[in-house]
Amino acid sequence: MIRTASVLFLLAPLVIAELEISEFMAANVETLADADGDFPDWIEIFNSDVSSASLADHYLTDDPEDLTKWSFPEDAVVPGNGHVFVFASGKDQIGEEWHANFSLRADGESLLLVSPDGETIIDAYPDFPEQRSDISYGLNVGTTERQFYPEPTPGSMNSGGILGFVADTKFSVDRGFYDDPIVVEITSATPDARILYSIDGSVPSLFSGLTYTGPITISPTTILRAVARKGQYLESNIDTHTYLFLDDVLNQDGEGLPNPPNPAVSDWDYEMDPNVVADPRYASTLKDDLKALRTMSVVMPVNDLWRGRGIYANPTQLGVDWERACSMEILNPDDSFANVQENAGLRIQGAGSRFRNLGKKSMRLAFRSAYGASSFRYPLFGEAHPSDFDTIVLRGSYFDSWTVHAPGSGMAIGWQNALQFRTDFGHLTHQDMGAHTILSDWVHLYLNGQYWGIYNIHERPDEAFAALHLGSEEEDYDILKQRPRGQPNGSIPELVNGSLDAWESLMSLIREDVSNDDVYRGILTRIDLDQFIDYILMNLWGGNQDWPHNNWYAIRHRTSNGPFIFYTWDPENYLFGLGVNQTGVDTNHSPGILFSRLRANADFRLRFADRVHRHLFNDGALSVAANSRRFQDLVDKLKGPMNAESARWGDSRTERPLNTIDTWLPTVDEKLDEYLPRRNDIVLSQLTAADLYPSVEAPEFQQHGGDVDTPYTLTLPTSLFSKTYYTLP
Repeated sequence: MIRTASVLFLLAPLVIAELEISEFMAANVETLADADGDFPDWIEIFNSDVSSASLADHYLTDDPEDLTKWSFPEDAVVPGNGHVFVFASGKDQIGEEWHANFSLRADGESLLLVSPDGETIIDAYPDFPEQRSDISYGLNVGTTERQFYPEPTPGSMNSGGILGFVADTKFSVDRGFYDDPIVVEITSATPDARILYSIDGSVPSLFSGLTYTGPITISPTTILRAVARKGQYLESNIDTHTYLFLDDVLNQDGEGLPNPPNPAVSDWDYEMDPNVVADPRYASTLKDDLKALRTMSVVMPVNDLWRGRGIYANPTQLGVDWERACSMEILNPDDSFANVQENAGLRIQGAGSRFRNLGKKSMRLAFRSAYGASSFRYPLFGEAHPSDFDTIVLRGSYFDSWTVHAPGSGMAIGWQNALQFRTDFGHLTHQDMGAHTILSDWVHLYLNGQYWGIYNIHERPDEAFAALHLGSEEEDYDILKQRPRGQPNGSIPELVNGSLDAWESLMSLIREDVSNDDVYRGILTRIDLDQFIDYILMNLWGGNQDWPHNNWYAIRHRTSNGPFIFYTWDPENYLFGLGVNQTGVDTNHSPGILFSRLRANADFRLRFADRVHRHLFNDGALSVAANSRRFQDLVDKLKGPMNAESARWGDSRTERPLNTIDTWLPTVDEKLDEYLPRRNDIVLSQLTAADLYPSVEAPEFQQHGGDVDTPYTLTLPTSLFSKTYYTLP
């Protein structure tokens, strides 16, 4: 009988006294935080009387079949003309904050305030509609009308409400690659909605958009953005679709686009070089080359990109103030069902390209709720890897590109020796050595439909990266980095997250006598030793000369007092000089000083030698065969796309464009034929001279692991002049 009465009240809620549910939020992303720093759903109770009102023994529930689901505490009071809050978090707590034992469903359910008798409903939202992130729902002031509030007012009277949401726009033809003209219809399920659109990257609005009146014919490469609006409703989000016509892309010249406003700090062109496009060595393959990688299309207003206060026009500016809202799409030429779009913020990244005026800059995408989703949930690097990213770096590889400022002589840095993929090779090398490394891939990048070359996309090892890959919460990590422009004699690393305390303690400890076992063991509790040795060896082997005074990250799980783990970052100055010797690195406040001091300990030197043998011999990750395979895999992946890169940026420094056949492949061949076959012997001699590898050769098994027949006889080398020792389990 009680349950029947409850249902009747739900159909016609009875207001008792002056208490009411004035506002609630069922999708709290960043509006109101609780004491734990979480953002749970919340419910606001308002007392319209001038006198305070007791909430003792009242109930809140989201279940009409369970009216006493959560009870207010005995001392609960709502001030006269005041508000109180309950977090619908599921935590079921009372004290400084009230937390109900349930949460609200954003796709809609019921919410009820019930009197102490457990039967009388004071206020109710039966079957409230679907909710949106950080938009509240509640009573319009002075009425019984319920509305949505894009600007929530917890603790204040509601204002600025809307009746609902305009349905999203739908495009009859999806984003992607096309050869022939297409006709696109744009619709919204909301009756009488007005659709506005743009084709120049701008945000369509009443002031900058075109009114949609019928199907749109599209033939050249076009960026189509649309929004639907209606009266007292919240307009739809902005849909962005990129339609690429590759014949058009190959003939782009930037007509109608702005000239660089600050060429002294940032100069560029838009043209696809006809000397490459018309070259018979490339002309027949360029369209296929532009489909050999996935495409990333970034779209934003021209003023935010290339004019005035645009990020490209002001590349030396830093911080969130120089981040601009954009749309980002991934277009898969082999699988249109894998195409995806998300909104983000875009800013200039790094130092190499930022501080040189030539056109191809590195950039960074930031995903946060201010732009759209709070993260990019998509298997960007494959189904086997995590698929939730706050940040994606778009690396232009300045020092390893055809836009670098120096020509390069011999094996020095310069456009004549550019490979474009040295950083990715370094990351993959570290990964093959067993390190947890930074996920990466390659894309063709378009800015507002203009082809911008090939880019290496990868993660950034910040606190979100640590939480995603290593577990725990972002605030549990210390994240340190050394940005480019660090002092050669050592700069204190930049704190990205957490505290520098553990790092400073480690720097203090290594100043002691590291040959002392107690000191040495103390250091080993603060670093992951084998991981550290592999990290050092990877940089020594490749002759990384822009390290360790620059370009490194370290991550530590602070709350468990975990060890520092070092991450390879930006090894563009890699695989250049064949004889480069970095064994003497000792830069203060860096991994270099750790390495330099640890070498004083005999146990460390032996452990280091063991890791060298593991990686440089027997098809290890740094063996000639393994390095050559890894290098060739990248060459095979990028050989075609580098033709498109040549058409885009090959003429940046020379009138005769740098290109794949005349410039890139000779550099590739030099590395495969000379550098990789010879580098290991050179590194081994350097390590031996530095007392980091013994002059006595290690014994060689006739088979290094793997499957064998039973019984199996393993032979070890013997000599009249030496003894070989071994152990068995």
